[in-house]
Amino acid sequence: SEAFLKNQIDRLHIPVQDNTRFILHITPSLGTSKTFLATNRAAALGGIPLVMVPIELNDQSLFSLNDLLCWVRYNPRIVGADVSYPFKGIAAKKIDYVSGLDRHIGVTAVYKNERMELVGNDGMGTSWVEWYEHQYGRGALVHKKIVILGSGPVGLSIAYHVLKAGASRVVCTEIHVKENPRLLDFVD
Repeated sequence: SEAFLKNQIDRLHIPVQDNTRFILHITPSLGTSKTFLATNRAAALGGIPLVMVPIELNDQSLFSLNDLLCWVRYNPRIVGADVSYPFKGIAAKKIDYVSGLDRHIGVTAVYKNERMELVGNDGMGTSWVEWYEHQYGRGALVHKKIVILGSGPVGLSIAYHVLKAGASRVVCTEIHVKENPRLLDFVD
């Protein structure tokens, strides 16, 4: 897993430090997915040592979904996975705990808890808040000012759950921070 991750990261030309953590972006085709680009751009601008690593999972893949979920569980540098359709139903059946939805619907976000259990949910806001509080502590969003890049259904769901978790201000935008650095004035 380490050699494969290093190869993928080298292809992305993203600098990685000793404290960098990874999220696997599992998708059937990298050609249609821009999630990892937006996530990596936002993490870099925010100074967050996190890299989303795209992994194509199809008939030609060297690894199975089961292999990738094992990487999440046992590799200390991998903190989670973003699971694209059509894998979300299969992923829900292979993890320890599903929150926020029925196991038959599927999960789009998977992360490991302190007991090394794989936890997953539908990715519609709850997963982002759960992951953030898992990384930075319960209540870490209280009184924070947050900018969310994307104002579609997922961005608005994240905004709702971030406000519910105690954020003082949330801005959803389709404008990228690189194009408009003043957006950083809204962020803690």
